[in-house]
Amino acid sequence: TLALISALCISGDSAAELPVFEQALQNVNSTVMVQESFKLGQLTLPGQQFVYVEAVSLSSPFYQFQRLGALYVWTIAENEKRGEYVDLDEFPKLRSGLEYIGSKSIELSGKILDHTSMTYRTRGGLSIGFWQDGKLQKGVIVLDGVQLQFEAITEFIPEFVALLDKADAV
Repeated sequence: TLALISALCISGDSAAELPVFEQALQNVNSTVMVQESFKLGQLTLPGQQFVYVEAVSLSSPFYQFQRLGALYVWTIAENEKRGEYVDLDEFPKLRSGLEYIGSKSIELSGKILDHTSMTYRTRGGLSIGFWQDGKLQKGVIVLDGVQLQFEAITEFIPEFVALLDKADAV
């Protein structure tokens, strides 16, 4: 199991919003770092769009933490890999937030609404949610500023939560 053994605290406003895992990647120098990734799966969106999900770990035999774990969610946009890290401590809130959004999207589906939107945003900036205008409902995922829209939010959320569960088992 990926385990967050100790938190890496970096001071400063810009680092405060970054996941601990990403702070470690950017700020730990002059030591041996071992980064491992485990492919958990991919989610297929319309228009040849894919969202990839990996469990990642970072360890160092010589630094203040033994092992940090996270989820890395990414896509390819304009021939570049664009993604966000989600620390392990965010998993429970992310899971319950997505389950709530999924249930609300089912509840509102088919109803006529002027406009409704619902989003869960992680510390690092991964956003997942949906919007609805009239009866038209679209799922939205934002990864490193890249917004992907799709129709099947009610299918996407359970698939994404299943990958979260799979990451817990790695």
